[in-house]
Amino acid sequence: MQRPPRYYVIPGVKLNLPDLSRRLLDWMPAGRERLLIVSDWWDYPPDQLHIFETIRKGSGVPQRLAEAPGHVFASTKTDATDYDNRPLVDVEEESIAMWLMSLMLEWTWEGYAVVKGCGDVVWLGDGFVRFFSADGARLDAANNLVAEYGLKPRDDFPWQ
Repeated sequence: MQRPPRYYVIPGVKLNLPDLSRRLLDWMPAGRERLLIVSDWWDYPPDQLHIFETIRKGSGVPQRLAEAPGHVFASTKTDATDYDNRPLVDVEEESIAMWLMSLMLEWTWEGYAVVKGCGDVVWLGDGFVRFFSADGARLDAANNLVAEYGLKPRDDFPWQ
């Protein structure tokens, strides 16, 4: 007798990390180079580091992450540029940046995203995102952004 096919349902809706990462990049000022710095990562299991370094290598960074933990991404678009009307350089650069950020969030690697000439910072940590800015309106915009994804704010470090 043949066994019936079974479906294994994944419970709950998982957070769309690539979309969140793109929005995190868009929170920062447009039209300036963006620097993504990985400050803490795991080399086990080795597939994570291999995937990350291979993506970077394919986008022009031949050094290993330990040798060059930062990656600069070009940006030419202006504020309020529609997502579908971005110049090709932005499509290419933002796609790579948002996927690298997504992998960092998925794997709980730590790092920072910053924009040249701006004090705003996005800190990617061990399962959290934190925003730094001297501008209260920018922080309000960050709070609104993450609220759209159902992320709850905390005033203390999440793992204490």
